[in-house]
Amino acid sequence: MPSPQSLTASIAARARELGFERVGFSPAHRARRADVFKAWLDRGLHGEMGYLAREPEARADPTRRDSWARSVVSLSMNYLPAGPGWAEAPGILGRLARYAAGEDYHDLLRERCESLMGFVKNLAPGTRGRIAVDTSAILERDFAEASGAGWSAKNTMIIDTEVGSWTFLGELVLDLELEYDSEPEDRCGSCRICLDACPTGAILEERMLDATRCISYLTIELRAAIPADKRHAVGDHLFGCDICQEVCPWNRKAPETREAAFRPRPIYERVGLAEVARLSEERFRSVFGRSAIRRAKRRGLVRNALIAGANTGDGEVIEAAVDALSDPDPIVRGAAAWALGQEGERRHRDALESALTRETDPSVRLEIRSALDEAAVGQSTETRRKPEERRP
Repeated sequence: MPSPQSLTASIAARARELGFERVGFSPAHRARRADVFKAWLDRGLHGEMGYLAREPEARADPTRRDSWARSVVSLSMNYLPAGPGWAEAPGILGRLARYAAGEDYHDLLRERCESLMGFVKNLAPGTRGRIAVDTSAILERDFAEASGAGWSAKNTMIIDTEVGSWTFLGELVLDLELEYDSEPEDRCGSCRICLDACPTGAILEERMLDATRCISYLTIELRAAIPADKRHAVGDHLFGCDICQEVCPWNRKAPETREAAFRPRPIYERVGLAEVARLSEERFRSVFGRSAIRRAKRRGLVRNALIAGANTGDGEVIEAAVDALSDPDPIVRGAAAWALGQEGERRHRDALESALTRETDPSVRLEIRSALDEAAVGQSTETRRKPEERRP
């Protein structure tokens, strides 16, 4: 059996060959922020992500699930896609969080982690291990910090001084004793740019994220209707949000990814917001089936497109909203009603009144009535404005 020092050096070298920018090693003990995580759950800041509340101690301590666990190998891979002017990107590309621009990262990271696990088992026959890639129950950011892969920033992301925060994380839990790294220095200092830039105030002073206010949560994880008081703050975001990373000084010189799979898929430059608002289930699977975007499901993505279209005054999306009043999904119908209510035009009011006569879902009926009230206010305001001030 190779020595811990030799094993650690060999694993690190192989990980870099596989494309990981950072690799760090920490003991498989209870995470330092385990109690903070529990407090976060107790405050309900995880929203509808109930899976996070299942066995919190097992997430915080790998030995709760695997008594044989001795070490955690933390791995990070840069995903920042190339290309200028992300906000001005064609199609829906600029409305996506950058991590979703390419292929689904889960598959590539798991494949690379499996390759590394195979290498470890060849190096040390009889090794027991487990792979964790995002969906597995482990506090990956805590262990990444403990391994020296980066520090936990105020926006709760892991930041590395050279790579920034545009990274995916993966872990190997092993029964090997290895040589461990030390935690890096917290380099956020007095900076609070990310807190001030968040449009929904989701980043809390105590280095916690209120998921129920986060645009990424609202557009991806939330299965219900987006709360009415947060819809305008969603802006034109279709899937996820990068604002807290975009404004971070440590990301100003972040390198672009070397992975071709993480580069933007050309189809996203050709698909417009109105097409997303009209997506059928079949078309959704065809366009987004190989992407992390499928996490939002068809109902969530269409809901988001209708809200984004209303927020940006996209006439084609508004026209799609008229048809969406008859969508089989009540969440989509409710979002369509809200979008039409923002316009305040007589023909949209007629469409809403017609929809109300046939709608049977109580929550959608409330959305339609609210939209009619909103449309009436908007129409009244439009009438009072001078002709030259009215929208064309």
